[in-house]
Amino acid sequence: MDAQEHALELAEQAAEALRELNHRTRDPRAFTGPAELYRLVGELALVAGRLPQLLGQLDRWLRAEHDVGRVRADTCADPGRIVAAAGAELADAGDAAHDLAHVLDAAVQHLAHLGGTGPDRAANSGGGPSQPGGRAPHFCAAVDAWLR
Repeated sequence: MDAQEHALELAEQAAEALRELNHRTRDPRAFTGPAELYRLVGELALVAGRLPQLLGQLDRWLRAEHDVGRVRADTCADPGRIVAAAGAELADAGDAAHDLAHVLDAAVQHLAHLGGTGPDRAANSGGGPSQPGGRAPHFCAAVDAWLR
């Protein structure tokens, strides 16, 4: 398998993995507690954060191929205009992916403060069953009083 086939195969696997995540997370039992959601959103933030580099590399490849005359348009139009338009869209997609990664990172920061409740959730959250996040009632009351 050459590098081109391998890159296309990886893209297909990534698309399939996201499709599978869409299906699996439809079930309310997809997670045993907030810690698993925290991990998943963190992984999605990493995926989104890596997209700008990939999209930039795709744009550079397309422009280089155009510059040496290996790109044509099937519309009889100047392929340079189409390459430039595609490059602008890839850059916009990279910017959007960067923004998405930033927002997902912010969500992860919030999720880091959550834990499951109840005996079946304690192992997943690192806490016990007494209060949200497994904190003892006196701890939560003290924090609430301090925040007021």
